[in-house]
Amino acid sequence: MTGIFKKLNKPMALFLIALLAVSTIAVTANGMGAAKEKTDAIADEHDRLIAGDISGMTGIPVEEVLSLRRECGGDWNKTLEKLKGRNAGAGSENKRNSMLLQADIGDEFLKKLRQEGFSDNEILEAKAVAERVAFQLNEVASGDRPEAQALNADEVLDGNGGDSGLEAYRQLAGEFDYKTCLFLLLKLKGEFGSLQKVMDEYLCALQLGLELETYLIDGDAYTKQKNEKSAAVKEQDIITVQKIEEKLLSELQKNNTAIRNKGTAGAGNSPGPAAEKAGSPDMTPDPVAPLPETGSVKPPDPAGEILDEINALDPLKNNR
Repeated sequence: MTGIFKKLNKPMALFLIALLAVSTIAVTANGMGAAKEKTDAIADEHDRLIAGDISGMTGIPVEEVLSLRRECGGDWNKTLEKLKGRNAGAGSENKRNSMLLQADIGDEFLKKLRQEGFSDNEILEAKAVAERVAFQLNEVASGDRPEAQALNADEVLDGNGGDSGLEAYRQLAGEFDYKTCLFLLLKLKGEFGSLQKVMDEYLCALQLGLELETYLIDGDAYTKQKNEKSAAVKEQDIITVQKIEEKLLSELQKNNTAIRNKGTAGAGNSPGPAAEKAGSPDMTPDPVAPLPETGSVKPPDPAGEILDEINALDPLKNNR
C-alpha cells in the first residue's frame, strides 16, 4: 500500500486516503445502525410479549396495553397501576352481568345459547323482553290479589259467567315456557325483524296449539298450519304483547277503584264519637273545635304509577 502511494502524486494520494477514511466511517455507521434496529426490534418484541401476558389476564387488547404504556412514558409499573384500577371496575360489571345472564336459566342453558353464537348482550336483551312479558302475563292471570277480591260480583263476572276474559290469559300463562321463548327470541329475531314480533308470534302459536320451533325446521309448513288454524279464530281474540299491557292496566285501574270505593263506604257508614255523644239524651255535646286545615287527601293513583314504572323499564318500547 505504501509503495502505491509513493508512485502517486501527493494530491492523488491524499484524495485516496480521505476516500478510504469516509468509507470506513460509513461502514461502521451502517453496522451500528443495523445493530440498533435489531436491538429495538428485540425490545419491541419483548414488550409485546409482556403486553400479551397482561392481555390474557385482564382481557384488555394487546394494542390497548401498549398504547397505555406509551402514555405512561414506557413505565410498566405505571401502566399496571392504571390497568389495575380499570380492571377492578370491569370485573365488578362482568360479575353483575354474569349473575343476570344465569338468573332463571342456569349455567348449562347459558352455555348452549353461547354455543349457538349469541353474544352476552343479545342474551341479556332477549331475557329482558321474555321476563317482562312473562311477569305481565302472570300479573293479569293471577286473580287472587286482595284488591281483586274486593270487587263486586257484577264487576268481576261478565255476561257469560266468566271473569272478564281472564281465563284466556290464565291458559296462556300456563303454557308460556320461559326458556323456549328466550331461545326462539334469539333464533328468530333476524327472521322476523324484532324481538316484539317474535314474541307476538310465540304467543299466537301457543294459542293456536302450534309449536313455533317447527318454523326453524320448515317455515313453509309452519305457515300453512298457522293459516289453517287461524281460519277458525277471530284475529281480535288473539292475545298479543300490547293486549297484555292493556289488560294489566285495566285490571290495575279496577283494583284501584275498588280500594277507593271501599274506603269511601267505610268512612260514610261509621258515625264518629262526637255524633254518638250528640245523639245521647243524657250527655251534653262537647264543643266542636275548629278542624285544622289540611292539604289534599286525594290518594295517589297506584295504577298510573305502576304503569309509568313499567313503561320506563320496557325494552320493547325502548328498542322499537
